[in-house]
Amino acid sequence: MTTLINTFLSYFVLMLIFAAVAGVGVAIGIQMRKKKNAQTPDTAQADQQS
Repeated sequence: MTTLINTFLSYFVLMLIFAAVAGVGVAIGIQMRKKKNAQTPDTAQADQQS
């Protein structure tokens, strides 16, 4: 029974680590996109007109 609990906790911790890394990646991606959009407002308008 202890082996089952240890295995479950091990996979649960691993899942939490993967979720944290994915969350950081998404947050960095959103931040980079917002920064890029703020730097080039003229090109964004030109793209929408074509």
